Amino acid sequence: MVAKGFKVELSGGVRAIKAEACGLYFPGHQVHQIHARLAWEGERAKGRVVSVDDDGWINVALDDTVERFWNHDVERTREIFAASSGQVEVFKRTLLMAPHGSGAYYDICVADTKMGVTPCVPLAKTESERETEMGPTN
Repeated sequence: MVAKGFKVELSGGVRAIKAEACGLYFPGHQVHQIHARLAWEGERAKGRVVSVDDDGWINVALDDTVERFWNHDVERTREIFAASSGQVEVFKRTLLMAPHGSGAYYDICVADTKMGVTPCVPLAKTESERETEMGPTN
């Protein structure tokens, strides 16, 4: 996927995002393309991942403090940080960027402790499932 010079790559053994599992673009869920572009163009603080807890909380060492962020997909988050050897850049406390390859980044939308955690809302996979949940579209 390429958008205005912003390149997203999937490699290094990290699985693709399962969009049907969660359709939210809230903090801690899916990364929106505009958010990713703003992070690419903006200032970021460099840090190191200390740990990823089983409940989705990510502990990141920034300067002399450890900050906590949350993401809904623990397994993928761990895969990303394994691929980046724990290196991370933080954009406005809402996006973690993990470098891999030559100039490419994995983006992880995060919530911090002040924002709180929002449960996932799955997307319906088929038209009949959408009609069952929401009623006919006609």
